[in-house]
Amino acid sequence: MKLQKVKLAMWVVVGPILVKKIEGKATKVTGVLEVTGGLDKRLWHS
Repeated sequence: MKLQKVKLAMWVVVGPILVKKIEGKATKVTGVLEVTGGLDKRLWHS
């Protein structure tokens, strides 16, 4: 039981940090995808 409480406490502390990191990476990826998607559209239309 003690181990589970420790794990839970760790998740409470680490969880939000991980989420922020993942969200940061996700926004970077979507930004890159939007840029490349825009380039693709331009190439197709030209």
